[in-house]
Amino acid sequence: MIVDFRLYRAAFVPALLAVVTMMFSLQGVPDPLEPAVPTSGFEAGPAMAVTREIVATAPDRPPGSEGDNLVADLVAELVGEIEAGTSSEQQYESSFDGDDVGLRNVLLTLPGESDQTIVVLAARDSTHEPAAVSSAAATGVLVELAEVLAVAGHSKTYVLASTSAGSDGATGARELLDGLAGPDGVEAVVVLSQPGAAMVRRPHVVATSTGTSSAAAQLRRAADRAVETQAGLSPERDGTFGQLARLAIPGGLGEQAPLIDMGADAVAISSAGERPLEPARDREADLSVVTVGDFGRAAQAVVQAVDAAPPAPEHGPDTHLEVGGNLVPGWTLSLLALTLMLPALVAAVDATARALRRAEPFGEGVAWAASLALPAVGGLGVLYLLSFVGV
Repeated sequence: MIVDFRLYRAAFVPALLAVVTMMFSLQGVPDPLEPAVPTSGFEAGPAMAVTREIVATAPDRPPGSEGDNLVADLVAELVGEIEAGTSSEQQYESSFDGDDVGLRNVLLTLPGESDQTIVVLAARDSTHEPAAVSSAAATGVLVELAEVLAVAGHSKTYVLASTSAGSDGATGARELLDGLAGPDGVEAVVVLSQPGAAMVRRPHVVATSTGTSSAAAQLRRAADRAVETQAGLSPERDGTFGQLARLAIPGGLGEQAPLIDMGADAVAISSAGERPLEPARDREADLSVVTVGDFGRAAQAVVQAVDAAPPAPEHGPDTHLEVGGNLVPGWTLSLLALTLMLPALVAAVDATARALRRAEPFGEGVAWAASLALPAVGGLGVLYLLSFVGV
């Protein structure tokens, strides 16, 4: 027998120590933030009116197109009438479909007693027509939220932003964050994503990332609570293996995903899940005034919950899993994974040394082992490639 099983079993001792370390590193999941009693409420009617105006005047809104700019002008006009805030624009260059395009973010700043900033953003562009449930409804909800938050008492500064190129890598959201002094200058970001679907589907709180960084645990739970109380929909979470898969192959969709990877505490609220809606389910006929109202109020509740909390939302470990009411730090998972690979490595090195000493065939064994591993390694390589190119 070439493999020394006593040595193999002994090599599991570091893994046991890693498990003990993990147990002592667990952190409790923070309680959700509770919103203050709102002084004014979100109304679905005005939001739907803006949504329908967008669909009627600019159904085709690729990033940097005439339709995109028409909606930007409309948003700038509407938020410019809000006397409590200051409207501005952020212009930048990007590329879309192989062409260089000029893009713009339209911002409304509602100053508070402190410089701590809460951002609410919605992409107005789309690669298909008319994107009624997604970007058109998100923009309508954003404009109504601007009206509501402008007259609501608040201590922190609000920035409401209509961004472009949300359908092309969230370029506008990245530019917005950079323009606000990066993630350190922003306490929380609430993304309005697909808020008007008549056919509601989960998840309603999207906190996935394009990297290994995790969303702020307390902000995510505040969004769960807001959707549950305002829309009557219970939260949904990935299981342990689903969360591990997200860390192994990051591929979050939506504007919150790159922002979380940049270090911002961001979360998206969606009535239609994480995946972008198909054009056939993103028409004006697919809109629901009830859903727009429910998810608009949920977004308002999250913003006011963060505003009412003196400190920033508790993040937890930079990378973590939520298991059984606890946060498992990502570094302990890496430590456990490495120690679990140690027994196989030790046994392989020992077996190789034994085979060489006995002059037994070595190349055939290596080829056999490589052939068994090739499908799994190849599949993993394909998944990483798809993630890298944005599929």
